[in-house]
Amino acid sequence: MGINVLKRMIAGTSFGGILFFIVLTVLNVLAIEVPVSKLWTDMAVSLALGIYFGLSSLMFDIERWSRLKQTVIHGLTSLAVFFPTAIRLNWIPLDRGVMMTCLLIFLTIYVLFWFCAWWYYKRLAQSMNEIVKK
Repeated sequence: MGINVLKRMIAGTSFGGILFFIVLTVLNVLAIEVPVSKLWTDMAVSLALGIYFGLSSLMFDIERWSRLKQTVIHGLTSLAVFFPTAIRLNWIPLDRGVMMTCLLIFLTIYVLFWFCAWWYYKRLAQSMNEIVKK
């Protein structure tokens, strides 16, 4: 279990770092100046959120929960962690329209990730079944 937790933390940190690098690239291309202290804080929080998302994926390993329960609890927990953090850091302004747009983007990305994982594991099960049949 310990190695699995460490692997997920490292994967989450990597993912958070990559996303932050993409944001930095956009800021650079658009020539937007940001104070170093703001970048430092945002980078630290991006890595921390990456760790959260890496560790929270352990919810999908709880076999006594249905897939629906795993997805709903993970999704709601992720919203409860991400949105207050994003609002506090001014990643999302306190504007109803912007917040709704961000929520829609978040849910779209969440559903896309979930669908990709479902498709991957479905294909994996099919290939394993084909191997067993031989």
